[in-house]
Amino acid sequence: MSRKDQEKFAACITDVAAMPDLINLAEEIDEAEDPIFKQMDSRVRAFMQRRHYSDDDIDEYLSRGLWMRVAFDTLTYFKGLIGAVKQQATSHDFENGMAEETLKYYSRKLVQIRMHSTSYQQHLLQTYAFLRDSAHNKFVNTLIFRPLLQNLLTQSSDSPVGSNGNGGRTTTNPAPDANQKCSHCGSKPLHEKMGVALGRNKCPFNGELSRAQAKKAAKEVLQQMQAHPQADKKELIKAAIASHKAE
Repeated sequence: MSRKDQEKFAACITDVAAMPDLINLAEEIDEAEDPIFKQMDSRVRAFMQRRHYSDDDIDEYLSRGLWMRVAFDTLTYFKGLIGAVKQQATSHDFENGMAEETLKYYSRKLVQIRMHSTSYQQHLLQTYAFLRDSAHNKFVNTLIFRPLLQNLLTQSSDSPVGSNGNGGRTTTNPAPDANQKCSHCGSKPLHEKMGVALGRNKCPFNGELSRAQAKKAAKEVLQQMQAHPQADKKELIKAAIASHKAE
């Protein structure tokens, strides 16, 4: 599989916006598979012939060679990813659901691999390793669930009334204390800038950093936001998490 083919399939994921798009992508991959590998076989055979390899050696490499195996398995794992998303889309609504978030996560990761690869070999190997490990986990990652959970929490917090479990009576949520802080990162301003309610469960650093790390990260992110008002807030959060995890 050429780098161009890899980039084509990675880019196609970002174009999927509904179930019909997903079905079309799966069909395009199935149709392209044979021509891609026939072309790759032809190029490898010509390359090896120019270097005077015997026909038997060429046939052996085409059937068992490392790069041929890696390329074939990479496409197989990619097809597995599309199949997993199709199953999720069949079980639930595509938009605002598991299937959409899975596509967003994997398209972002594949594009990152492509952007940071300095050679075709590095691109292929990193894509192979990432999809192989993802397939081992059945293409499920905790990062995929976070936006869904955040949406549920937001919807819950936006509701003006709710049952208090006392005889079916409902009450509105009390107004927060003006001096209240996040119990995890200790920063109310950060939560306000990120548009999330106070509390450990809604803290951007919850589940990623310890309490002490979260407090340091919160201060750093606020400083970055002040210095670079146009910067992507979520990217600043991700960078802070990565920085403190590496400590």
